[in-house]
Amino acid sequence: MKPFYVQMLLALLILLNGGCRSTPVEDRAAPASAPVLSVTAIDAAMQEGADFARPCGNQIDHDGAAEFVDCVRVRARLVRRQDALDDARSLGVWYVGWLLGEINGGFGVEDAQAGADEFLPRLLQLQKQIGVEDARFCALLPTSCERMIARKREAASGIVGG
Repeated sequence: MKPFYVQMLLALLILLNGGCRSTPVEDRAAPASAPVLSVTAIDAAMQEGADFARPCGNQIDHDGAAEFVDCVRVRARLVRRQDALDDARSLGVWYVGWLLGEINGGFGVEDAQAGADEFLPRLLQLQKQIGVEDARFCALLPTSCERMIARKREAASGIVGG
């Protein structure tokens, strides 16, 4: 038998939660579906995230790749506003982080490639979730887009589920 205070606590919790009644399934509200977002809104949010992450590239030049990686991680959190475009803004941040890591890793900047490798799975997950084609990344940063898309696909092929 449970001690008296435990029984009282359980009774109080049941009472505060509306008693023992159950809402019939047909009376329960259906969860709100995700809003349908326009391609223009998604692209604008991706650009906003990309622009927000771009200053992280300065971290590589001044402080090294570890600070660059931290900068991208922090900005990916800060860009979220608890709205329908959070994932698109985050996608822009992760893409720019991945791209800058790839480019600087190619120039031999120590640990920049490790950052790119960390960012790619997050990028791929959000890209798939939102349904963004590779070509839509071309507007985010002025670079050789076709070459970077090919590199992204090559790197993604080495990731399980990528």
